[in-house]
Amino acid sequence: MIFALAATLALAAQHGGFATDRETLSSYMRQSCQFQQARDQGGEPADYAAFCSCLDAELAGQSGDTMYRVMALGSQGAIGEDALVDDPAAALAEAQRLVDTAPEEERAALPLLLQSSLGTCMPAMPEQAVSAE
Repeated sequence: MIFALAATLALAAQHGGFATDRETLSSYMRQSCQFQQARDQGGEPADYAAFCSCLDAELAGQSGDTMYRVMALGSQGAIGEDALVDDPAAALAEAQRLVDTAPEEERAALPLLLQSSLGTCMPAMPEQAVSAE
């Protein structure tokens, strides 16, 4: 019993207390994307469901577990009080910790991965957002 509790606490500390499963991380990615797009481009978060689902699928398919987690937690931290996580600042700090400890080649690949994924998903962007640019 004590060993199980100690193992659980050690695992939680190792992962910063945040989710590591892709299903939860995907929900973080889609929710924060929809919120940010609605805030920045106008409209309602639901207007961006197709775009954000595409973006999430592209990023999930092209990144390893650590970098996908970085993006998911970082995006939750970026939207603050509207985040699904209880402590957005801690999520952002965990994302930064993960980036700081990731191999250089993974960090260097992140901007290109984001750019490529955005380009792939632009056709799914709602008409009003594309015409506003």
